[in-house]
Amino acid sequence: MQAGLATFADADRADTCVLFSAHSRDAYATEAIARGETYTFTDAWGLPRTWIKGEYAYLAPNAAGLLLARCNLKHHLVEEAALDTARLSRCRALLIPNAGHLVAETIARIVDVYRQQRLEEEPFIDTVRRIGVKPFKERVYAQTAAAA
Repeated sequence: MQAGLATFADADRADTCVLFSAHSRDAYATEAIARGETYTFTDAWGLPRTWIKGEYAYLAPNAAGLLLARCNLKHHLVEEAALDTARLSRCRALLIPNAGHLVAETIARIVDVYRQQRLEEEPFIDTVRRIGVKPFKERVYAQTAAAA
């Protein structure tokens, strides 16, 4: 398990999962370094630390978690690579605070369901409201399980 990421026990059911993507975090860090959007400081142990500035700081999962905690909503932070059918089945909602660098296959599976299920000119959110999230979950996680 990666430090700071929650795991699920059989008796531990959360209503909401917040998706964390190491791939996204690393992509933002790469962009920040390339644009010089970092700063270095010395930490309390005398070691140099480099942090990312502004829009490149991958804080979306932390902010989403903080918001949920302030609303007293139980939730888990789940790494994109560890999101499987078992974890998803224990959640009522999957919050994706930043999808900018999600793995292309995950996004493609969601879009495929939308294209197959939508009515003519129907926006994505209306399709989700009409058919629910189950068809999306089934497509995303059946493909993920098959690839594992």
